[in-house]
Amino acid sequence: MEIIKLSVSPLSLFASGLNVGKDIMGTMANTLILAYAGASLPLFLLFGQMDLSFTHVLNTELIAEEVVRSLCGSIGLILTIPLTSLMASIKA
Repeated sequence: MEIIKLSVSPLSLFASGLNVGKDIMGTMANTLILAYAGASLPLFLLFGQMDLSFTHVLNTELIAEEVVRSLCGSIGLILTIPLTSLMASIKA
């Protein structure tokens, strides 16, 4: 059995990884948004019944904590695809 070696530059391998990563990121983002909205629905209903202003709700500790947690998770999610593609293209 003969092993065929293809010559692919690291730059084109990185670009291909980013291209595939865009599709993966789109599906993961949609899934995470729907999961977060579904899990937070009782909380949204509770705040809706309490007659609080939107700015007051955003400034509560519970909501501020969730916003920071979501931002940190989003940053990690966004950086995952380029870093993985970079490491794979360097290693190859």
